[in-house]
Amino acid sequence: MKNIFLSLILFSIIGCELTTDIIPPKQNSQVSNHLVINEVFALSPSHQSTYSWIEVLNPTPTSINTIDEFEIARDTVVAIIGQDTSMFIQDTVLISGYYLQIEAETESGNPFSPIPPISLGKRKMYVPLNPNSMSYLFSPFMREFGGGDSIRKMPLDKDELMLITNDYGRLEDHTDYGEGRILQPQVLFDFDTLVMLGDFFGTISESKIFGVYTSYKLSETSEINLVKIKHKIISHNENLEINGIPFPLEFVVIDSIISYEKNIVDVVRFGNYPTLIGDGNESAGLIPEFNSLARFAGGYHTGNTKNDFYFEPQPLPLYHNGRRK
Repeated sequence: MKNIFLSLILFSIIGCELTTDIIPPKQNSQVSNHLVINEVFALSPSHQSTYSWIEVLNPTPTSINTIDEFEIARDTVVAIIGQDTSMFIQDTVLISGYYLQIEAETESGNPFSPIPPISLGKRKMYVPLNPNSMSYLFSPFMREFGGGDSIRKMPLDKDELMLITNDYGRLEDHTDYGEGRILQPQVLFDFDTLVMLGDFFGTISESKIFGVYTSYKLSETSEINLVKIKHKIISHNENLEINGIPFPLEFVVIDSIISYEKNIVDVVRFGNYPTLIGDGNESAGLIPEFNSLARFAGGYHTGNTKNDFYFEPQPLPLYHNGRRK
């Protein structure tokens, strides 16, 4: 069956963005040589005012592109089915970029329906550090008009911070924050799970899409991975009919997935998350209410959350952490 992705949904992943100047800290003697998860704040789903944010830091001496590879090749394909002949444009797309892979309480729903989202429980989903990652992969419009290299790459400069939140309004109203880029993804995907298109639209369809989440809430026990994912797919654009009714949007139909590579860059665990055998990455434990889990200043990194982080009683996103080790 074909894998189909809705281009309109992809645009909503762009969310909010704010960019300002960065004030770099002094470097730590044990600094990471890659992007790191720098700080995590979460009011659990049981809290009346639940919301969360995750901060990413580039502690390296050079800029790192959040999309570091992008190629597209376009060919005209002739399809012959019986006595019918048709022509269509087929794209081969390669894209490589950074994502947060988060275990969180998720909800899923149809953004075109007044029906409230459905709770799906704790699931794994992916948040792009560059919102263009999903759009370039699955949106016909963005492939045509998505801007030049500076927009596509969206680099994180030396000592620059980035913030990903699930509630930009709450961040604005209740949190003092510093200088850096802020993103709030509106729709997220699970690359590891394919679901029936009908599960999302409430219609009968044999086509499939990745698992779609419209919101998420970080729980008190979780694992957050910073990962680098490289996709290579062959696809074409198609106007779809659902239950015999033409749908007014163009879809990207995935003809084949040539390759899918995922490399883990950083892992942070908290709450009662177990230590895996031979892993050596211990959970930091339960984060006290209204505290954050903050990495020691300068990108301190040994690969063990319990050793690399401390509980910060006065969380200030997009400010460099003050405690050193």
